[in-house]
Amino acid sequence: MFYGTEESPLTGKEKEQAKFICGRCAVRVECLAHSFRATENWGIWGGLDERERRMLLKQHRSVEKAIDAATSQGPS
Repeated sequence: MFYGTEESPLTGKEKEQAKFICGRCAVRVECLAHSFRATENWGIWGGLDERERRMLLKQHRSVEKAIDAATSQGPS
C-alpha cells in the first residue's frame, strides 16, 4: 500500500489509503525526513507521494526547509 515502482505505480486509491494512515502516525515527520535524506524515489513517506516530495524540495531548495513546510501544513 505504501510503495509503488516505475513499472507498477500506486493507484490513486492506494495513495489515499496510505496517506490516511500517515496522517495519524506518530513518526510522520521522522519518516518524511528519512525519505528526503535517503532520496527515496518511490512510495508514500510522511504522508507525501513522490511528486509532492519533489515539488517541496524544488520549492524550498533544502531538506530542512521542505520538512518544515510539509509539517507546518499538518497531516495530508
